[in-house]
Amino acid sequence: MSVWTTYDLRSDDLVLTCLPGVGGRLWDIVYKGQSLLWQNPDLAGCIPNLSKLTELPTKSPQFKFPLWGGEKTWIAPDKDWQRQAPYPVLDSGPYEHSLLQDQTIIMTSPICEISKLQVERKITLIGSRSWQASHRVTNRGEQARTVGAWPVMMLKRPARVAITMPDGDTAADVFGRSDGMINVTGHSVTAAIDRLQEFKVGLNSADGAVCIELHGRDHPIFLSARVPNHSTNASFAHGHGFELFSSADYPYWEAEWHSPIEQLEPGGALDFVQEFELIDPAQQAS
Repeated sequence: MSVWTTYDLRSDDLVLTCLPGVGGRLWDIVYKGQSLLWQNPDLAGCIPNLSKLTELPTKSPQFKFPLWGGEKTWIAPDKDWQRQAPYPVLDSGPYEHSLLQDQTIIMTSPICEISKLQVERKITLIGSRSWQASHRVTNRGEQARTVGAWPVMMLKRPARVAITMPDGDTAADVFGRSDGMINVTGHSVTAAIDRLQEFKVGLNSADGAVCIELHGRDHPIFLSARVPNHSTNASFAHGHGFELFSSADYPYWEAEWHSPIEQLEPGGALDFVQEFELIDPAQQAS
C-alpha cells in the first residue's frame, strides 16, 4: 500500500481526507466539492526518505524541512528541534492507522528516536459540518521532557482571521513583516491573508476561539475553531496559544495552535482537543 493512500470520513457535503503515510495528516477538508487546505504540488507523489528530506524540491529553502501541506501535529518548542526541522519521523514518517465505525480515524506515529516521543492523532467527524481533532503526545523515553502539542493547519489563500484577545494582551511579531495585513482594534485582531508576504505573529484568544473566513466559490465559508479556554497562568512553548504564519513563496498560510506546555515523566502523556465547525451562510439562509 502506498504512503499516499488516503482515507475519507464523509457526512453529507463534508469530506475529511486523511493521509496516514506522510506524517499522519489531515490532508484536506472538502466542502461541497471545494478543497480548503493547501497541498504542495512540488511534492505530489514524492516518497519520503527520512534521512534525505532536505533534498526534496522546495520554493522555501529558508525552511529546512518539506512543506507537504494539510494539517499535522508538531512538537513545541521548536528550539529543541535538530537542524531547525521538526522531528522527521513525526512530521514525514508513516503512521499506523485504524478506522472506527463512528466516523473516526486514529493515526499513531512510530516512537521518535530523537525525542523519544510518540504522537497519536484522532479525528472524529461529528456532523455534516463539524469535527473534532485530538492530539496526544506520549513520552516513551526514560527522561522527563517539557513539551507542547502544536497542531499546524495549512490553508489556501485568500482568507481573513479574527480573534478576541484577553485584557492587556497584544499581537506579537515573531518574524517577518505583517505590514498592512494585521489590524488591532482594542481587544480585536483581524488579519487579511491576501498576498504573498512572509511573517508570523503570536496571539492569545480570550475565549479559545478563532474565526477564519475562507473564499468559497460563490460566497465566503467560515471555519470556527475552538480549544479549551486555558487558565490565565497557562504557559505556552512560544509564549502564545495561537500563531499565524503567512508564506511569501506559496499560496498558503498557517493557523497554528499550541497546547499549554507540560512536563511529561516517562510514560506520561498530554492531550489537546480542538473543535471545528464550518459555517455556510447559504445553508443558514435556507
